[in-house]
Amino acid sequence: MRKIIIFILLNMTIFSTSKISNLDIEKHLKEEILSGDIYAMNKLGFFYVKQNKLLEGEKYYKIAADKGSINAMNNLGNLYTSQNKLLEAEKYFKMAENNGDHTALYKIANIYFIQNKLPEAEKYYSIGITMENLLNIPTGIHFSNNERIPYADSDALNNLAVIYFIQNKLLEAEEY
Repeated sequence: MRKIIIFILLNMTIFSTSKISNLDIEKHLKEEILSGDIYAMNKLGFFYVKQNKLLEGEKYYKIAADKGSINAMNNLGNLYTSQNKLLEAEKYFKMAENNGDHTALYKIANIYFIQNKLPEAEKYYSIGITMENLLNIPTGIHFSNNERIPYADSDALNNLAVIYFIQNKLLEAEEY
């Protein structure tokens, strides 16, 4: 129940003109953290990042990630990606994947794609597609040629086609 209250309070402050102050939310989250609530650690990191207090956000994401929060691992990876700290981002996305978040494979692949490490990107997109199909990971659905395709699959398939096109592997690109 406390987690729901924290989430509601946090979203009310960030997305509305509520009378609840940022100090109230910060205080409440820190109280939850004292009880060892990893969820609150991640939420406080998110709270700080939304206020552009990136060092504070990073601090709480790291604490939560080190305690096993997959959401914090991904949030830290996203923060580092936005700061173009790609090695650090890769580390936390791999940590998330190693802890069971197979959708992190796409984020790892995207980092390699940005770095023009196309063979590595191809490998991680392919693994991601395979894992998603094996585990039936729900990622959202869209329709393409009357076929239901998970979003992550369609992005990965498109990115694989681009990689093959760049490598002048036109027959492979056409498959995707």
